[in-house]
Amino acid sequence: FYKLSKEHAAKFSYCKTLADHIDLIANVPVRNIGTIAGNLSMKHENLEFPSDVFLFLELVGSKLLIADGTGIDQTMSPLEYLTIDMNKKLIVKIILPVLDDNVYITRSYKIMPRAQNAHAFVNAGFIFKVDKKNSYTV
Repeated sequence: FYKLSKEHAAKFSYCKTLADHIDLIANVPVRNIGTIAGNLSMKHENLEFPSDVFLFLELVGSKLLIADGTGIDQTMSPLEYLTIDMNKKLIVKIILPVLDDNVYITRSYKIMPRAQNAHAFVNAGFIFKVDKKNSYTV
């Protein structure tokens, strides 16, 4: 995500916010083994699971491409994904939207009792559509 935010800053600068937030999830060994699809699957199976990844993907308006055994693909929001039966289905792709850096500002927060290996008290994400030419009017 850092690479995408640097190489395409005008369209995907929000990916730096996502990457910074992911650095706060669990610890390095867990992040090296875990996957985004696995995190979303945990959220799918347990709606109470406090998925930072789900929060951020929903925040920016991403889409998930879901494939099943019949060859039919469905595109849906992360919120819609929580409501479907995933039996014999697979998350194939996560589609990140283009968000103009001159128009959108994203922020995320994770309030935890310690820096790592603790569930957050609060996860929050915000996206603001601003007019940077007019004193950052929201």
